[in-house]
Amino acid sequence: MVKRLLVYLEPCIFRDDPTFLQGHLECFVNPVLRALSLAGRLTFVGFASNIFLALQGLDSARGLPLHPEEVKLYPLYNGDLLARFDHCLEDYAHDVFGPQDTALDNPGLLERLSAVIENAQPDLVVTTSQNRYLTYLSRKHGFKVLSMEYGPLPRLVHPNVRFLAVDGHLSEGAFASPARLLESLKIVQDTADTAPLRKFESSYLDAIARHPQYGAVRGMVENLRRQGSVSMLALQPEQWLTWEGALGKRRSGSSIIHEALATLQTDKLIVTFHLDKRGLINPITLREIWLSDPRLELLPEELSTGISELFLPFVDELVTVSSNIAMAAFLLGKPLRAIGNSFVKTLAQLTVDSAEDQRAALRNRVLRYVSEHMSVDDATFCDAALLRERLDQCLSIGGNDAPHLTSAGDGQFAAKLASTDSQDHLPGVNLGAIHGPIATCLQSSLSAADLLPWFGRHVLGYMLEPNAIGAEFGVARGYFSESLLRSGRFTRLYSIDKWNDHHNDEEHAAVVVRLAPFGVQSQIVRMSFEEALATIADGSLDFIYVDGYAHTGHDADIVRQSLCKLKPGALVAVHDYDEFSWPLNHRSLSALFSQSVFTDRHIIPPVLTRNNEDIFPGMVARFIP
Repeated sequence: MVKRLLVYLEPCIFRDDPTFLQGHLECFVNPVLRALSLAGRLTFVGFASNIFLALQGLDSARGLPLHPEEVKLYPLYNGDLLARFDHCLEDYAHDVFGPQDTALDNPGLLERLSAVIENAQPDLVVTTSQNRYLTYLSRKHGFKVLSMEYGPLPRLVHPNVRFLAVDGHLSEGAFASPARLLESLKIVQDTADTAPLRKFESSYLDAIARHPQYGAVRGMVENLRRQGSVSMLALQPEQWLTWEGALGKRRSGSSIIHEALATLQTDKLIVTFHLDKRGLINPITLREIWLSDPRLELLPEELSTGISELFLPFVDELVTVSSNIAMAAFLLGKPLRAIGNSFVKTLAQLTVDSAEDQRAALRNRVLRYVSEHMSVDDATFCDAALLRERLDQCLSIGGNDAPHLTSAGDGQFAAKLASTDSQDHLPGVNLGAIHGPIATCLQSSLSAADLLPWFGRHVLGYMLEPNAIGAEFGVARGYFSESLLRSGRFTRLYSIDKWNDHHNDEEHAAVVVRLAPFGVQSQIVRMSFEEALATIADGSLDFIYVDGYAHTGHDADIVRQSLCKLKPGALVAVHDYDEFSWPLNHRSLSALFSQSVFTDRHIIPPVLTRNNEDIFPGMVARFIP
């Protein structure tokens, strides 16, 4: 049974549109999380990616029956991953997506991923792109890797069908070679009944015949075929991860066209594009290739983009890198030619190696294997109970293991926070839903420190005596300054920030509006931390909270500079005390808080609110000089 899950999304941005992988969270990761969390299965979820996608992953965890300490981020920084290759994305891609039998060449990536695996201890890693480092580590540590993507069933007939497998990504698993595919096909009963294949062919031809451009496409290709045989190159965006995996490096669209022409076995070549071809190849470059090689025929603009499927019945051959249209071509009996080492190469070789009188039966078995054992339709994928059954089958995780139960109160409160509607100054952030339950709990015998596991840093204000004077170093939009002031313990809180970088004038203006209701209790100080400290009297502060630039590890320096401003017994708290997200910060703060002047130390655990900053842990201690 899967209890510990790690989500891995490729941290390096290969596409100009970074929302592409955010869509992977919604379309692939979220449904799997919901399915695996049924009956309290999951006890841990980690998100490994670049910091922005990892934070996006938090949205996937909200509402799950997990305690906040059972959710963890593992940021993978592009600068660290690319350093081995002098920050060349092409060389990084060649290594990450290269052949499985070549040596791993990125010690930084291997070390970082190994540390993540050691810490997360996953039963299962969920990913949406191939990565041979994950494959290596899965064999070393014994966890499974669940790969997902759209396809490979033709989308024209099977829209929104997902590929789901634990033996590797599409080009790594059953489709890695003809021999491996034939071995996998043994689970499909060999039969003379080719009804599934005939049904697919009929559905495909009916679907394209209804398209408004069908007549124009058919007429165009039939006219070209009067001059000889015609191949079609289905060109994908060069920044797609499947493109990287197939080629082992980044290559331009023009280089792929040149290769297709250099190995052309027909008389003519036409080129179709998945998306706007201006994003794939410069129009001038395309025309230059056309002028230099008469075998290339340019399609009209309206026929060249987004309708490759319409051409398949009429061309003599399909050429592609890793487009899912290759599966449609294979099932229709069209000759295939692959550029690169994707699943297309396996399909092409399988056709060549098989006897002509056996090819229909072989195509039928491939269709059944992909449909019955690799694909999940949209309705199933969006139904948590149905998807759980499919995952049980795929992962072989069925059994009588007892379901995981979160501790009373903890999981319930996390779920309550996650379901709270927005009523606050920032969209999706409701501090009232946090401080109301804190006030209720404090009416019992519980102390404020007792509430740290439930409410995290939002309890800190309640750990002070009334009429406290405090300072927050690093304010941004004022979310936590407001939370501190809501405790009602402060006669004055200095909210200190320069607001002169990505925290800018706009954020400063938002803070002014946000904290205005607290009147003289709130004093906004637009200065550097050092400048602000010079204005504060020695021995005057009951509380400091440091949330500076954790990636530099300088928060400890700010605490040291602040010590002379503290009263004996003052509360000292810091944010971003996390060894994986902010290793420099964690190291320097650990050394600082180990000193004898700090007592009554507590980890401030993460909480799952609508604000991503609450997920990062902190540290709090008393200052006794």
